[in-house]
Amino acid sequence: MKKYLFKIMMVFLAVFLVACQQSNLEEAEIQDVPVSKEGLQVETEKDTYPTTTDEIVLVIKNESDEELNATSFNLEKKVEGIWYDFPSEESGPTDAVGGYQPPNSTSKISFFTKELKYDLAPGSYRAKFIDVAAEFQVTK
Repeated sequence: MKKYLFKIMMVFLAVFLVACQQSNLEEAEIQDVPVSKEGLQVETEKDTYPTTTDEIVLVIKNESDEELNATSFNLEKKVEGIWYDFPSEESGPTDAVGGYQPPNSTSKISFFTKELKYDLAPGSYRAKFIDVAAEFQVTK
């Protein structure tokens, strides 16, 4: 019986912590963000990351004739069908390791999850880079 009560208490604690985290998120300004636009396409290196991951890698396909110098991207989390900004410790985009993306090339940028204000919880996320975004899942 004690094990059963303990399990119930742990479930309530987990739900409470996730609810507290989600109440601190702000709704993303733009809900519909394409995966590609004007020769720029992004995807995450993995479709699924564990909650314990140290970094998330974004693969950038620059099929345009222009160079890209953006070195950061924002994370957003989907909660009940609505995208919310997932904040980093610093305000604004999370600084990424990477940088210059030459024309007609593929490159990667990554950031370390220790830069996030909250730990990753299971759910749907997207990495938004310039005007495009790549969706991925976080699991236990």
